[in-house]
Parts: sequence; C-alpha cells; structure tokens
Amino acid sequence: MSHIPHVLIVGDVMIDEWIYGNSSRISPEAPIPIVDITHSSKQLGGAGNVWKNVKSLGGEPYMIGGVSNTVDGHWIENMMDESWFYNIPRSFVKKRIVSGQQQIVRLDYGEGRKITDIEVERALSKFDEDHIDIVIVADYGKGTVTETMLYDLFQFCNERRIKMLIDPYKGDHYFSKDYMCELVKLNKKEAEYFSGLKVTEDSLPDVGRVLFDTFSTEKLLVTLGYEGMAYFDRSKYKKNPYRIMDKPEYIYDVCGAGDVVFAALGVIMAEYDYDIETTIRFAAKAGRIAVSKIGTSAIMKKELFG
Repeated sequence: MSHIPHVLIVGDVMIDEWIYGNSSRISPEAPIPIVDITHSSKQLGGAGNVWKNVKSLGGEPYMIGGVSNTVDGHWIENMMDESWFYNIPRSFVKKRIVSGQQQIVRLDYGEGRKITDIEVERALSKFDEDHIDIVIVADYGKGTVTETMLYDLFQFCNERRIKMLIDPYKGDHYFSKDYMCELVKLNKKEAEYFSGLKVTEDSLPDVGRVLFDTFSTEKLLVTLGYEGMAYFDRSKYKKNPYRIMDKPEYIYDVCGAGDVVFAALGVIMAEYDYDIETTIRFAAKAGRIAVSKIGTSAIMKKELFG
C-alpha cells in the first residue's frame, strides 16, 4: 500500500478569478463589448494551483509563499493549511472576464517583494519535522524563489535525501552549480529563453544539450502545448528526447495546465515506483485532463489513475 506523499511547494501564490457574463452589445463609449455579469468564481492560482492539485491527487501539500494583510491575502491563508507565509504588499490576483467561452480581458494586480534570508531560514525550519518526501519549486518571478532560497532548499533536500523539482522563471539565479535538482520543467517559451534557441522538432536535441549546460539537473521536461512533451535525462535521453503526444479531444482552457502537470509529477515521483516513461505519460494525461476543464480546476486521483 502506498503512503500519502508529503510535498513541500515553494513559490508565488496567486488568486485566479473568473467573472462570467453575456455579451450581445457594443459600448457606445468605445468599440468594446458590454458584458452583463451573471456569476463569478475564484480559485487558488500560481503555486497555489500546484498546492491544490497535489491535495486533490492524494498528497499532503505544504506551502512556502507570500501573502498580504488584505482581504485577498486572508482568503488565500484560509484556503491553505500547513503553510508558512511571509508578508508582501499586495497579493497577486488574475481576474478574467469571460463571455461564453471567450475571454474578453484579464486584469492583473499585486505587488510582491523578495523573501529575506532570515525568512527563508524560518520557513524551512517550520518543516523540519514534517517528513517531507519531495520539494517542488513553482517560480513566477514574484519574489519567493531567490538564490538563497534555492541554495537552502538544496541543503534541505540533500540532508534528507529527497528530490527537488523546479519550474523556473526567467532569471540568472538558476545558473549556480552549487545545487543539483532532480528535474527542471519548462514550457516552450521558457526553453527558448534559457537555451537561446528556437524550439522545433529538429532543434530539440540541441535545446536539451544547452539546457543541461545551464541547469544542474538530472532530468529535463519541456512541455510543448499541442505538440506534447519532450523529456531529456543525462543518460538514456540526453541526445534524443523521449517524446510523448497526448492531444486532448477538447480544449476549453489552458490556464494552469502546467501547474497540474507539475503537481502530478511531484505526487507520482514521491508516491509511486514507476519508471520515468510511465511517470511522464501520467503527467501528460494530467495536462490533457486539465485543459478539458474551464479554469484552474483540480484534477482528482481517480481521474488520473482510474
């Protein structure tokens, strides 16, 4: 019988909010649609979406992130137990106005700050006795993931012999060779940013080679949207990636799909003794399920493994 994996998530927590309505008129004030609001909903977003999906997939999630002393910040805190938060000026919210299946506009607000070295030390000390099985870093460039945080996480994982997975944001704090992680997950744009190469089917081997020169990692997973995923590692798939195509039949919303893939990777690697090909196929299936739903809906364990 498998145990419940304890997953520590480190990253930038957000709120994803949807405002739904009907649009049949153009404003007389400007050439824009008028949306008559019918209902709204909000969910945890960013690293919070990873937390939510770890939980729905049967894991026990723990969080390190930043929230503000505002209504939005308090909402996040009330949604997430087993968490350690530092104070930021204004919690991050992505507010989408939708008419039918069409997103009309997205409004973003929030103000973060870099977590201090002392706060990093306090945050990690909270989880000393929680028997963490795996650490996953979900970086959105809002301040939670710093060079100090990465180095201290490496020490945390190395001392406990646990794996660390990273979903990076653009920045040079990943170039240090002082720490080695188990896996780095990038989307197509991130792979192009960090490699300096255009990602095509023919260029994938070169992209993987440059990324291995950039990141201290054993494994690389590049998500390619409709074109599936490309997996590299330093032994079997270093020159030619393992390719998987798992095209969804219906695509309603790609919002948060990468977070779902990342959460699935963390839970599977912590709980199951699958080979890497099986793990990647399940992660791809998780992404397929995610895009078939509207918004950042959590996927359930029975959906993925049933």
